[in-house]
Amino acid sequence: ESDAALPAGGVFGADRQSVWLLPGAFSTDVAAFDAGVRAPRAPSGDTEQIASIIEAALTLYAGPLLPGICEEDAALFREQQRLAGAYEDALRRVVALHESAGRFPNAVAHARRLLGLNPADEETCARLLRLFARTGEREAALRTVSSFTRRHRDAHGGNSPSNMLQQLAHAVPAREPAVPPAVAVAPTSAGGARLPLPLTRYFGRENERTFLLDRLQGRHSRLVSLLGPGGCGKTRFALELGRRFESDESGSGIRVERRAFFIPLEPVARARQIIPAVYRVIQQQDEAREDGTALRTMLARLLQECAEHPLLILDNCEHLAGDPEMLAVIADLLARVPSLSLLATSRRPLCLEGEQTFPLSPLATPPSSAESGSSTRSTPDELLEHYASVQMFVDRVCNVRLDFRLTRQNQSAVALLCARLEGLPLAIELCAAWAATLTPEQMLAELQDRFDLLASRRPDVPPRHHSMRAAIDTSYTLLPDDLRGSFAALSVFRGGWFTEAAQQIIGGDAVPSLRDQLARLQEH
Repeated sequence: ESDAALPAGGVFGADRQSVWLLPGAFSTDVAAFDAGVRAPRAPSGDTEQIASIIEAALTLYAGPLLPGICEEDAALFREQQRLAGAYEDALRRVVALHESAGRFPNAVAHARRLLGLNPADEETCARLLRLFARTGEREAALRTVSSFTRRHRDAHGGNSPSNMLQQLAHAVPAREPAVPPAVAVAPTSAGGARLPLPLTRYFGRENERTFLLDRLQGRHSRLVSLLGPGGCGKTRFALELGRRFESDESGSGIRVERRAFFIPLEPVARARQIIPAVYRVIQQQDEAREDGTALRTMLARLLQECAEHPLLILDNCEHLAGDPEMLAVIADLLARVPSLSLLATSRRPLCLEGEQTFPLSPLATPPSSAESGSSTRSTPDELLEHYASVQMFVDRVCNVRLDFRLTRQNQSAVALLCARLEGLPLAIELCAAWAATLTPEQMLAELQDRFDLLASRRPDVPPRHHSMRAAIDTSYTLLPDDLRGSFAALSVFRGGWFTEAAQQIIGGDAVPSLRDQLARLQEH
């Protein structure tokens, strides 16, 4: 990096035989790394400050020096090996500094990196297990030993490592980390993040879950976009999928360590903030700055260390979909972490190479024959027991009316409600919330003004889910100006239209242009 304050030509010195760089006129990441990892070693020094200096240096190490070039030059290869050794030594030192000061979660995080460098190092594994004993992470200890044992057997012809590791893991107490509050807020290991825990039951879409689990767990699809209009349940479906992803076994019967991380992108205004948002969730700290090469490298290393097969769930991507910067971020992340899978929820495709789009269908509703009134002679079980929309409606009604039951008197109205709400989970939630003051029959009558009925009074509901009108408005505001005009013009149709009719309404004679507009509207 040239110092901008230097005059032109101030970086180089030259004579008749040589040209050289002037010391002090430039800086390199290698020099900064060397200076950082040589932080003072005096026992009386401030261990936290020294650890901070070393950690800053560690972020500069982005992997082997000049890969593919150093191997062809003996001197460069020695420098590559020296830097790799310095990085490993610095990791060991910062683990020791945090451990000696009682900052055990920090020590665990760096010990995980160290084991990632030497997956077959039994001593490093044992050290990590002893740290788990100080933080009370019994499950993490057992997972670590299981993964280490599997790798050891693969590398040593089926021979298991020493029993010491199993003994250390089983000796870890199953308790919360016994650390002071000031330490508890420090960065924890990547294994600490969990999926949000919903407070309501989930219904339906078993076939969709089975299909997508097969695609993601089998790594047939590394990038899946879960598409659908606002209120169709994309976020909740993705969370359910994430829980199944972590718990299921592969088709071969071999247990694979999987982790799923949920990253809400609604508050992320710019694509460059995606990587910091992911880093904060996985590392469980709020100090990630703007995206940069060093942060991407750290995140890639964290993902590789946290599980054999990590899954990132990027929720609510529609406001960033199609942004070239976002596409570059996702492509870079998938390239850096070959074991990573990514599930995005969005109202429109991301438009990235390799993306598999999966439109999420509404919940199953009773057949249209229910509207004729013939269903009133059927029992509740015969008519409704297999329809997820009805199951969800009844469950949510019971949240406000504990005594509610399906009866011969109300089952027809419930079936009609679910059909007219089109199986949209948000619409069902909003409608069922009125059960304290309205019967199903009264709800049907109120649906004549559905935008007035389908609104929530709860303060904890996100603005986009406050009402069905808000859900539609959110999609409308994301439309480019030319599509807003077409959308407004096509609103005169009810129940669909033919291309010829749309041509007359939108105007113009360019059929290819019309087809493009209709395709873009569908994507949104």
